[in-house]
Amino acid sequence: MSKTYNIAMIGGGFMGKAHAAAYAAMPMFFWPAPGIPHRKVLVDLNAASAEEGRQRFGFEEASTDWRAVVARPDIDIVDIVTPNDSHAEIAIAAAKAGKHIICEKPLARTVEEAKAMLDAVQAANVIHMVAFNYRRTPAVALARKYIEEGRIGKILNFRGTYLQDWSADPNGPLSWRFSKKIAGSGAVGDIGTHVVDMARYLVGEVASVNAMTQTYNKTRPLQSGGVDKLGASDKSGHGPRGDVDVDDEVLTMMRFENGAIGSLEATRNAYGRNNYLTFEIHG
Repeated sequence: MSKTYNIAMIGGGFMGKAHAAAYAAMPMFFWPAPGIPHRKVLVDLNAASAEEGRQRFGFEEASTDWRAVVARPDIDIVDIVTPNDSHAEIAIAAAKAGKHIICEKPLARTVEEAKAMLDAVQAANVIHMVAFNYRRTPAVALARKYIEEGRIGKILNFRGTYLQDWSADPNGPLSWRFSKKIAGSGAVGDIGTHVVDMARYLVGEVASVNAMTQTYNKTRPLQSGGVDKLGASDKSGHGPRGDVDVDDEVLTMMRFENGAIGSLEATRNAYGRNNYLTFEIHG
C-alpha cells in the first residue's frame, strides 16, 4: 500500500490549478504510485479566496497563514505556487520545519536567494525540486532516452525557443510579472527558464553565455480590484499607467561544458505564438 503524503499548497492562482490537477491525476497515470498525494491545505491571501480555492481544487482545508501551515506536523510536502518574491522565505521556513518542497519557477529572483534556499534544504536533508513540468512531456522523455542510448552520437549543438504573445499588446495590464521587485526578471525567468532547463536536462551544464535582453513596452495600465490579471485579459489604453522594468525578450548564445554550443530565444511578444516551446539537438 502506497504511503499518503499531505500536501500544503501555498497559492491558489493560475499555476495552483495546474498543480491541483496534477495531484489528482498522478495516481491514474503512474500506478502503482510511489506515493499518494493528499490535497490537505490550500493557503491563499484572504479567507474568501482560500475557501474558493479549497473547493475548486479539491483540498480538505483552507488557510490564510502559511507560516502556521508549514509548521504543522501533519504536513509532509509544501508546494510553493506564489509570486517570485516570496519563494525564498517560504522555502527556507519549510526546510527548517523538515518539509519536502516543490517550488514554482523561477526558483528565485537572484542568485543569492537561490543559494540560501539550496543551503536550507541541504542542511535539512529534505527532498526539493523546481516545478519544471515540461520534463515529463513524452517527447522530452523520448529525446532523453535517445541521447542516453547514444543514438545521436556526440551532441554538437542545441537550439531552443519559447515564444508567447500574451504580453505583446502594450495595453495589457501591469501584472506583477512586469515588476522586477516581485518577479526578478521578465521573459528570462518566466519562460526562458524552461528552455534553460531543457538544455541542462538534455545536453548538460552550461559553461558560458553571451546574452542580450529587450523591453518593448515600457509602461502598462495599472490594475484595480486586487486580482492579478495576465496580459491575455481585457485590454485598456485608458487610465493611469505604471512602469515596466523587466525584459520582454532574451537572446542567448551558450557553450556547454561538454563542448557543445547552443542558442536560446524566449519572448512574450511573439504575435501568433501562444505557447511555442521547441528544441532541436544535433549530434
